[in-house]
Amino acid sequence: MQVFEVSSLSWLIGIAGFLALWPISLARKDCSIVDFWWGPGAGAMALAVWLEQGAPTNGQTLALLVPILVWSVRLGLQLGLRRVAEGEEDPRYAELRRQFTPYWPIKSLFIVFALQGLLQLAVASSVLAALSVSADGAATTASFALAILALIAVGVQTVSDTQLDIFRHRNPPGRLLTRGLRRWVRYPSYAAEIVFWDSMRLVAL
Repeated sequence: MQVFEVSSLSWLIGIAGFLALWPISLARKDCSIVDFWWGPGAGAMALAVWLEQGAPTNGQTLALLVPILVWSVRLGLQLGLRRVAEGEEDPRYAELRRQFTPYWPIKSLFIVFALQGLLQLAVASSVLAALSVSADGAATTASFALAILALIAVGVQTVSDTQLDIFRHRNPPGRLLTRGLRRWVRYPSYAAEIVFWDSMRLVAL
């Protein structure tokens, strides 16, 4: 029961961020600002659970908390700077806008913002549940090794996204980046994302 109570509190924090962005998206006519909260929102939920447990600093808790906070800050900054630089709605959301017109403003509340809140909770739920009981568990070598692997994955994402942003800035739309990390993996950021969350779920387990 305690796990569900803590998760409910953290989810309210997560969904509140998305709902606060919704009227801003209407004023800007840009739903892609929802991405601002995807990373920071997960970090905020984790912090809420951590504080609810009395802010423990044992090894198992830190193996869960530190990687997800680093991941959330990295993603928030990367997406935030990208949105500022591009200055217009992400084509994926623009396509949704075209598909669900008319009444897009109200539809976007559910299709984009509320849905992102539910998905965010689903993705982070294992870490949130583990944080709610992590103060009672002893850290293991495997926990620390997996936490380091998760941090390495964040580093790979940072390099991959930076390479892509530089390429987009220097080349016209439609060009395909095939250098750097993308010389070896077609979607290095997504591959690293899978590694990150699988590592975190194993730490939680």
